[in-house]
Amino acid sequence: MEFSDKVVIITGGSSGIGFAAARLFQAAGAQVVLVGRNQGRLDRAIEQLGNKAFGISADVSLSGGTQKAVSQTIEKFGRLDILINNAGVSIPNETDLETFSEESFDETINLNFRSVFLMTKYAIPYLLASLGNVVNVSSRLGIKPLKDDAFIYASSKAAVNMFTKAMALNYIQKGVRFNAVCPGATDTPLLRNVFDNSEEFSSYVHSTPLGRIAMPEDIAHTILFLASEKAAYITGGIYPVDAGASI
Repeated sequence: MEFSDKVVIITGGSSGIGFAAARLFQAAGAQVVLVGRNQGRLDRAIEQLGNKAFGISADVSLSGGTQKAVSQTIEKFGRLDILINNAGVSIPNETDLETFSEESFDETINLNFRSVFLMTKYAIPYLLASLGNVVNVSSRLGIKPLKDDAFIYASSKAAVNMFTKAMALNYIQKGVRFNAVCPGATDTPLLRNVFDNSEEFSSYVHSTPLGRIAMPEDIAHTILFLASEKAAYITGGIYPVDAGASI
């Protein structure tokens, strides 16, 4: 897959799935823009990728942050071809509706769904100009929720899936594609943050269908394909990448 002269924005790009995707896009010739809230983590990611990568410190759950991310990308490169909406959060111990706070609800919805809406809103004029595409990173929980756990997280990802389909329908004749990947359990800081200790994490890993969880690269390869010209006939798709866990 070839991405020479393509400009890619990846939110939440300084670690996990976003960083793995950044490596693949860069290796395929793309100009990669990483967007993240943690400046130190962002600096370390850019250092690992080398001086061809570009980092923007911004909170994409806020309108000002998304506008900054898009405008600085255009100022730097003059175009935008691919948007990867990957930023997300999962609140630990989301097991009881009665004790789940409104603040945690807002944080989950704002970063997991509002950021997708805002980034798409401000990026779409440039994606229309380049006939680009969007890949949203959702979750298998957006397809099939868990019992007694992660109910707001699952709801936020279901919203991402429906937004992906709605945008695909509305922009298909304008030349912009929208797809979503729905990772299962993936070895990222976000997942590890959910568990209280390494024993709990290890037990969870062994309970998965393959007896292992995905590495970020497992998900990133699917993102790369959906963003490529090889997927030119694919839009509106919601793709589980979860070793069968969603079925």
